[in-house]
Amino acid sequence: MDSTLFISYHFPPQGGAGVQRSIKFAKLLPLFDVKPTILTTSFDKPRAAESWTPYDKTMLTEVPDTVNVLRIAWPSDELEYDRVFDSIDLSEFNSVFVTLSPFSDALFAASIARKIGKPWIADLRDPWALDEFQVHRSFWHRRVEVRKMLNALSSASHIIMNTPEAVQKFRNALPELSDTPITPITNGYDADDFKTWHQKIENDKFSIVHSGFLHTKSGLRQRRRRIEYLLLGRTVEGMQSLTRSHFYLLQAIERFLEFVPSARKETRLTLAGALNDTDLEVVHRSDAKDIVETPGYLNHNDSVSLIRNADLLFFPMHRLAPGHRSSIVPGKAYEYMATGKPILAAVPEGDAKDFLKKYGAAFLCGPDDVDAMAQILSERYNAWKKDTQCPVPNWEFIQRFERKNLTRMLAEVINSVVACRS
Repeated sequence: MDSTLFISYHFPPQGGAGVQRSIKFAKLLPLFDVKPTILTTSFDKPRAAESWTPYDKTMLTEVPDTVNVLRIAWPSDELEYDRVFDSIDLSEFNSVFVTLSPFSDALFAASIARKIGKPWIADLRDPWALDEFQVHRSFWHRRVEVRKMLNALSSASHIIMNTPEAVQKFRNALPELSDTPITPITNGYDADDFKTWHQKIENDKFSIVHSGFLHTKSGLRQRRRRIEYLLLGRTVEGMQSLTRSHFYLLQAIERFLEFVPSARKETRLTLAGALNDTDLEVVHRSDAKDIVETPGYLNHNDSVSLIRNADLLFFPMHRLAPGHRSSIVPGKAYEYMATGKPILAAVPEGDAKDFLKKYGAAFLCGPDDVDAMAQILSERYNAWKKDTQCPVPNWEFIQRFERKNLTRMLAEVINSVVACRS
């Protein structure tokens, strides 16, 4: 059995979307003859106010007793690496795996691999400097970040990106690493999370659900300072982040309720997640505020239960200029598809749109197309009202994103890297 040092800054009891990939890989790798030892940060105090890494102790139950978890004070720079080397026994590992972000951990992993003379694998949960959703201080800063990315990944034996589009973007942007193998391994869903019993609710209202982070605050900031963003090249051409929120959905609901006033008493929008003041202010200013529920952050089990009971799931993404394709797929897409429920997907061209088309039960529109959203809401409300059967999802396609299938792919990468260096 191959033994790998699995470096993951984000790990339970941290919660949030960024933890899911790490915990599921750690849980399932032993099934494929890979023994992971988790190296993560000390995280022993609840930090419920943090949107990205909320405290979620329920995630700890996912960690098998057979998986060793080493918790350390995380090194803030390269000068502190020796402290880590002196505190843990590195002799048993024949590979190093690091899941990013923080992207600076690539240097940490490379340093450990160099010290023990073993290969290392970089897993990019987002495409780092190539992520079209990221805002930089200027175009020049983005270019500098690309060079940092190149230098940090230059010694990796294998690189994993989490969408096929990200692999293509990487190859185009970093031809210097053309000899480094790259494998796309997407995010996904754990079938075990959807096999467990849950209380199925016959909704007395047409239930629209969004689960996860809303980018309202950064989107409104970008809109206010659009001239600055444009002149400095702070974002890629045409990217607008406000659409990755409930901002336009609420406008669409208002329009839908204007056309069908009787639906107001029969419609509910649930925005589950760690909402900030800006998110809530947008709700309070909406004429549809009376139908909105904001339960706050839900642990993963409760979040899965919520989306399984929805009548329509809302999946928003950022807007891009015509001719551009998105290289990211937010993790909620895969759990949304695992429910088999209808999805209102306001998305740009890219892998997310391609996947949702193949899913077979998604209703697609542009990220800021309020009229199209209102039309979809009306159609789905009428279907709910008449108890019309939902579109049949493509379960064969969905199963490709099951975590065991994805972990098998990762195990094959680890085994091949170790074999090449043996």
